[in-house]
Amino acid sequence: MMKTTKRNIIKNDVKLSLKQILVELSSILPCEDYIWSILDFDGIGKTPNDETMPEFEKTVRNSITGYRLGWEKLSSFASTLIDTHDCLVVGAKSENDFVMNELNNDDFSRCEVVVDYHDSYLLTIMTKE
Repeated sequence: MMKTTKRNIIKNDVKLSLKQILVELSSILPCEDYIWSILDFDGIGKTPNDETMPEFEKTVRNSITGYRLGWEKLSSFASTLIDTHDCLVVGAKSENDFVMNELNNDDFSRCEVVVDYHDSYLLTIMTKE
């Protein structure tokens, strides 16, 4: 079962960055123990693989299991972002937990963490209980 928390991305008239959200997560979860996959991304900044942002967004969209990376690389990527419009990132204990037909149907039951940074205003975080 997943615990779901929803909140506005704007806090005290300032938009929370993806990096700030990841720092919050790392204070309550063993994030470095998970394998991470970016399932959707739309934003501005430096990509983790030195592609242009449009190329990276296409790579993410066309990947069967998302763009996988470790916690350090995900955090580093988040720190280079100027703005995030949409981002769906999941963390799991094993590569086998990324079952795309389940993820495509919003079934995140195999994931430990789901971060849905949606449309620059709504943040949904789901964590396994």
